[in-house]
Amino acid sequence: MILYESDVEGFIQAVRKNLLAKYMSSIFFKKYGRQITKEQQREWNYSLRCLSEVLKDSDIPLDCGIRLDYVLSQYSSHIEVIIAGTDRNSKQNIYILQLLSWQESAASEMEDMVRFSDRKGWQDAVHPGYQSASYKSYISKRAGAGDLEGIVFTSGVYLYDYVKSDPEPLLHSSYEHLLQDIGIYFSDDVVPLAENIREYVSNGKGKKLLNQLHIRDQFYAEGLEDYLEQLEKNKHSFSLNIEQKMAAASILHGLNRTDSKIISLIGGMPGTGKTVIAITLLNQLSKMKMKAAYVSPFKAQINYLNDIIPETEGIDFLTINQCINRLNHGLQYDLIICDEAQNFEGLNSQPMIENMINSSKVSAFLYSSSQRIMPGNRFELVDFLDRSSSRSGAKFYKFELNRNLRYSGQASGILWLTHQLQFDTNTNYEDWDIENFEIEVVDNPNRLMELTKLKSDLGNSARILANIADNSTRNSKDQGMYHLEEYQFSQPILSAYNGVSQKASVDYISSVYSVQGMEFDYVGVLIDDDLYFDEEHQKVCHGKKTEQPEEIIKNIYYVLVTRGKKGCFIFCRDKSLGTYLRDKVEYSKKKQLWVKYFVNLYAAQLEEKKGQELYDYLVSKRETISADEYQRLKEELEKAKGEAEKYKKYYLNAKNLMEKIGITPEVIENIKVLLEKIKDESKLIQEEDERAHFVQERTSTILSDIFNPLNNKLKVKQIENKISQAVGKEAWIKMSPKSQHFLISAEVMFESIESYNSLIDFSGVCLQVTKAFEFEMTNRYFTQYQDYLKTKYNEEYANRMPQSFYKVKRGNKVEITQNQYTLGNIPFTVGMFQDGRVIKNYERDHRMFLDYANDKLISNPQETNAILKKHLKEVHIITKKYRNEAAHKGSFDVIAAKECLDYMIDIQRILGKLLDDYNY
Repeated sequence: MILYESDVEGFIQAVRKNLLAKYMSSIFFKKYGRQITKEQQREWNYSLRCLSEVLKDSDIPLDCGIRLDYVLSQYSSHIEVIIAGTDRNSKQNIYILQLLSWQESAASEMEDMVRFSDRKGWQDAVHPGYQSASYKSYISKRAGAGDLEGIVFTSGVYLYDYVKSDPEPLLHSSYEHLLQDIGIYFSDDVVPLAENIREYVSNGKGKKLLNQLHIRDQFYAEGLEDYLEQLEKNKHSFSLNIEQKMAAASILHGLNRTDSKIISLIGGMPGTGKTVIAITLLNQLSKMKMKAAYVSPFKAQINYLNDIIPETEGIDFLTINQCINRLNHGLQYDLIICDEAQNFEGLNSQPMIENMINSSKVSAFLYSSSQRIMPGNRFELVDFLDRSSSRSGAKFYKFELNRNLRYSGQASGILWLTHQLQFDTNTNYEDWDIENFEIEVVDNPNRLMELTKLKSDLGNSARILANIADNSTRNSKDQGMYHLEEYQFSQPILSAYNGVSQKASVDYISSVYSVQGMEFDYVGVLIDDDLYFDEEHQKVCHGKKTEQPEEIIKNIYYVLVTRGKKGCFIFCRDKSLGTYLRDKVEYSKKKQLWVKYFVNLYAAQLEEKKGQELYDYLVSKRETISADEYQRLKEELEKAKGEAEKYKKYYLNAKNLMEKIGITPEVIENIKVLLEKIKDESKLIQEEDERAHFVQERTSTILSDIFNPLNNKLKVKQIENKISQAVGKEAWIKMSPKSQHFLISAEVMFESIESYNSLIDFSGVCLQVTKAFEFEMTNRYFTQYQDYLKTKYNEEYANRMPQSFYKVKRGNKVEITQNQYTLGNIPFTVGMFQDGRVIKNYERDHRMFLDYANDKLISNPQETNAILKKHLKEVHIITKKYRNEAAHKGSFDVIAAKECLDYMIDIQRILGKLLDDYNY
């Protein structure tokens, strides 16, 4: 899980301000709906400070990219730091550093395992060398991802709170195979770690490289068939993650024990890799010449595995009835793996489970409560296994898998769908990668068939899925057909006992019993009226006409929509549910396409600029540089041209997709006036305040146009409620609609960029917020004040005009307009410094403004002077710290933008506090 991305400069600043751990906690909460404990935040703070000191000691360039991934594990959750840059030979490198809070360790009997101690005491864990190699493999070698050719991946471990022993258990010779390419650094190894990092990224230029890695992370991970193919090639020596490795090591260790049997329960959501553990174990047991059985309650799943896994001596794939029949005839196994074990809870299966436990050295049950589709709940499997182990003297181990393997990345379509359908309320996936996972909601089941058949015709595995229940065929005498009569839709139902395989015809409708435990490239899911959408409460509800319990209905559809690896098409019989989902899909598509277009257009222009600079240099220096240097620069020029073309292809693709969903080319053209170009143009303006004002004005106009199509009514209302509560409802009412729009745009922009790629420049967010602030201040310190003075002085106004309201040109006073008034004018309008001193030669202006403030502006005239001092101080802070920084800096990172939002709106709510002091 990516919690933070920036450059090294932004990282060091965020750590120095003590903001980073808090920000990471907020991202974790957004994605998982769970709070990080204060203890964990303190540990993050400490570890990030240790890392910051290493990076400062390394003296690497501040434009190196840095990313913090949080590996969530039941056993050893930790941060993986990814540092990107180039070395002194301009070779691209990605350095992956694992941060561990361990303090001591001891050897373990289990393969690749150790015992370790931290602030929580002693625990079992996978050796950090394996953990580090596994994560490097996960990042660099996953199937289906983008091109990272030529990039060198290096990994290491930093035990920042661990004093090395002599001898050191972690460096024992039994772990030598884990340490060949991994550097292990202890608390007193700051200097060698800093030197090692510098060796790989001493030339900086890492943010673009980190962005390439980010784009790669959006691709779906490999499916089971891909994994099997790699397993056969022996390329997955570090393929299991920490939790999978813990479970597999425990089971393998149990096979060598003679004192007691082992019972293991491996739990996890769909895609967390339970079946991957099973296949890895079966592969290992076949090499050890042991006997194993893989058991499932569903014949379809067994047929599927028999289709894709080569027949192996000693390894059996059996239905539960086939397995029990063999056991009743005295057959014994070393290992029995029972998949989809949650469905035993709906059957009278306790004797079968006891039989499997008694007939094997080790029995492993793969369990997911969200995939229980058998009605009834006759017993709790976890409690039953616990009691069985106590009766038989067996050892009972429970493992819970957290990391999602099959569908990785925060933008996964599967996780997005389950979140929108409200099946999974513990995670918060607002977007998915629209270019690598297709989601389409259609309004006719015949269209669903067309889309799914088209994918099948193109060589993809595809299937139409539905909940085969009484309500779908209640108007038909033929119970072998699935009917939706209002659409003239009728298709045959595929039985679970038809010898189902992935090659089965897409003309059939498959039930959940035909596909549980299987995966396809694409699925079309027919959602009947057993689910409907309650518009008043914005809730997906259980249909009242079905006899199936709500939990079972939602679990069935959970299984159905999680079967596709590349895409899912959906038809909803309930029109409100279809409209709700379609709106969610369209909104997310538009939001992502805007950001992708912006990012890739910006990247293409940078590469074009770099290419032009190289070309000009080559032309000017052709006669003075060596032939080798000329050739090197020429190759670099060609590379820059290639990169520009690549990014151009990306942004043109995004543009084409935007046009398809109804965003006009005229609107798209507005985005071409990029923030970087605006900043370049502003350099011609000498005065700092005017320059910042220029950047803010231009940026706000463009970004308002860009994000206007995103403002669907539901989203705007949600954001408006959030902001009005933050600043205060009275302050929100005082605010102009234009300022409200700026703030809404800023929040939409922040959420959009943060959820897609936080490496993007966030200065636009801050400029939108400060524009709202400037507009409100201008209204009170210029527009309303001007009206007050004109009413009070009539014809004398020209002589009484405040000095901040005009400029002298050729000896004449030229009155400025509202658009020319800036935050920098305010102290001179008041005629006072923020410490309360009257500005020399502005004494008259100061007296006039005090009259206005007491008569009209300030809600508590007895406190006018103190209030104005406070407001001038805030105007100075906001001008210098946020508006000018966002306008002038090359880039504004996510932490700086969040700090601005927190200061102005969400936490300190300065904007609301200032407005509270005004009458209007």
